[in-house]
Amino acid sequence: MSKATQTRLMKVPKPPDGIPVVVPADPPNKPIEVFRGNFELRQASRLTLHGTLEQHWYPHPQLRFTGTTGSGGSADLERAELHIRSPHCKAAVNVTEIAHGPNQKVSGIAAGIIRMGQNRAVHAVRFHVPNFQCYVADPVAFTIDRRTVYSKGRLDFEANGWRVLLDQDPQWHKRRKTLKARGGFAIGHAGEIRRLAGGTFKVQDVSELWTSLHFFLSFVSGGWTGPILANGIGASKSIWTEWGNWRISDWKQVFSWLPRTEKPPLEDMFANHFDLWNRATWKAPLRELVNWYVEANGNAGALEGSLIMSHTALDMLSWMLLVVERKRFSKRKFDAKPSAERILDALNELKIPVDIPSTAAAARTFAKPAYPTGPEAVTKYRNWLVHPTPSNRKKVDAMTRQQRFELLHLCLQYLELGILALLDYRGSYLDRMQRDITVAEATVRVPWA
Repeated sequence: MSKATQTRLMKVPKPPDGIPVVVPADPPNKPIEVFRGNFELRQASRLTLHGTLEQHWYPHPQLRFTGTTGSGGSADLERAELHIRSPHCKAAVNVTEIAHGPNQKVSGIAAGIIRMGQNRAVHAVRFHVPNFQCYVADPVAFTIDRRTVYSKGRLDFEANGWRVLLDQDPQWHKRRKTLKARGGFAIGHAGEIRRLAGGTFKVQDVSELWTSLHFFLSFVSGGWTGPILANGIGASKSIWTEWGNWRISDWKQVFSWLPRTEKPPLEDMFANHFDLWNRATWKAPLRELVNWYVEANGNAGALEGSLIMSHTALDMLSWMLLVVERKRFSKRKFDAKPSAERILDALNELKIPVDIPSTAAAARTFAKPAYPTGPEAVTKYRNWLVHPTPSNRKKVDAMTRQQRFELLHLCLQYLELGILALLDYRGSYLDRMQRDITVAEATVRVPWA
């Protein structure tokens, strides 16, 4: 290395150390042993077992326990309370299997989240995020096999007195290839939550931020994901860990608007999301908007059901924007408008183009000449689906699959742009209506920026 290069590198600030993925990440779906030893099941009687608690992933995440006992007593196939003395644990479980023999074997699953350790105040909570999208962000440093690896993988959020870091493991791109082949769950991101002003906090202090982050990251990724496997960190050591059941999607190739070739300005967007989340009028609607978007984006109801879900979300977004937030219409005037007109008004308010793009040739053929704008076309298709008269059924049957596909994705794009505008996102997005071009070419600025 030349002296000039060494001098130049010395002037570059060293990136901060990354937050490592500390749970077994390879291969995907590998169970994690959480505890091994004696534990007690309490039902009508108490039963001491020797066995394990394991975090399983497939077919969906859940904490399972298995234990045997040679002593008297018997378990029932009912709800029970599981107790561990050290580390402290008290949690509801469901007994799902009992095998009688020389030693009675009892198995079951956690009824929710299980915390191992006392709920004491901590300085930080570290977490992992499964099946998240790849992105480009700020530089961060990792130590891998005794080598320092620099990568652009840090997202840094601040909201209402909290700081949230999210780091992408440099090996996530490689791990995703295995995940695509095997399916299920893998972890490529780790994060941390702290108070901006420093100081300690308990689980309940961060619960709203935690849930908000779950919905925010799910909207960004296009599938259910979020912070899991929480680890409360004290002044010098781990205080508690959390395991159990979370609402996360197994691997599926879904579309995400998140740009892949440049850093997305998510910092202000998350702060705006958390601000809306903490408003009484917006919390439930924001949850539902993301819920319908993620389910429709994952094709939960096939083409037809997903179209209906995304259209319902668009109509609700229009109500919240035009009646509740900006008070453009009274409830009576809004309800008197046809659904297509309400959505048109909302999209125009947010400066979102309503024309059907030239790349959606099949949708344009469907729309002309009766339904000149996208909202009119998707609303007409939706109306035929939810009012299945013989005449409407014939119209739906006459549509091509490509027309249905393009109308669904047009509706989803209106919805994701609507949510992005609502959260005042000012960066680029991946245009789902642009096909047969590169990702870089399909990455464009939001129309209102």
